[in-house]
This record gives sequence, structure tokens and C-alpha cells, in this order.
Amino acid sequence: MITRPLSNSSIKCSGHHNRTSFRSIAGFTLLEVLIGVAILAIAFVTLLGTQAKTISLATKSDFQIKAPMLATEKMAAYESGLMEIENGNGDFKNMPQYTWNTRVEEYRPDNLTVTEEEPGKLHKLTLTISLAGSRSQYSVTYYHYTDSEDE
Repeated sequence: MITRPLSNSSIKCSGHHNRTSFRSIAGFTLLEVLIGVAILAIAFVTLLGTQAKTISLATKSDFQIKAPMLATEKMAAYESGLMEIENGNGDFKNMPQYTWNTRVEEYRPDNLTVTEEEPGKLHKLTLTISLAGSRSQYSVTYYHYTDSEDE
């Protein structure tokens, strides 16, 4: 078998790359990775902040719906005579995270003169509903007139 030497023109050097092709196959630089991670971190923190704000607003709106309902329930108990009009506090049996506090004081308006012959008293009752673990409060003021016969 006769062999011929290969000519120089048919030999190709595969180990020789130009610089631009070497960079394109090497991957991302450290700076590019750090910028990508920073963008993801900012997006993640923004999403967490939005979620926390949403939960806070949901809790506030829940309080703003339930507190007037609970205050109405408590005032109805005072008006119907189921509860004595006196200073006190407690929680609601069906919603123990909500508490109530009443403050009762005798009320005398500045522009009203009361004579000794007046048979009854006017009381100012302030009812405050609070949510445990929160600074949320809802207050209602109720004026109640009692005859001397009722006392």
C-alpha cells in the first residue's frame, strides 16, 4: 500500500480559537451573576413587603367589620337590661380575641341646669372594643337616663 504524505493545506488546527468565540462559550461573568441575584433579591423583598401589607390590611378591615357588630351586641345587652350599666371589662365568648371595656360616669351637660327635684340621672357610658395583640380600638358613647325608681 502506498501512502502519500498529507499536504499542509489539508491539516486544520482545531486548538486555535479567536477571543470572541472563547468568551461566548465560557458562561456568565461574576458581575453578571451578582447583578442577576441583586435583581431577584429586590423583587423578592418587594413581594414579601406587599404580602405583609396585604395581611395587615385584611386584619384591619376584619376589625372594622366585627368591632361595630360586637359593640352593637353589647349595647343591646345594656339597653335591654341583660347587663347592669356599670364599669367593667371582659371578652366575647364567641370571639375571645376581642375584648370590651366600659366606663360609666354621671353626665351633666354644661348648658343644662338640673334641679334637685329631677327624679333621675343621666349616665355617660363609653364602650371600647379592642383586638388582642393589636392597637386597634373602636369606641362608642351611649347616654342612658335612669329614673330614681329604676335605681
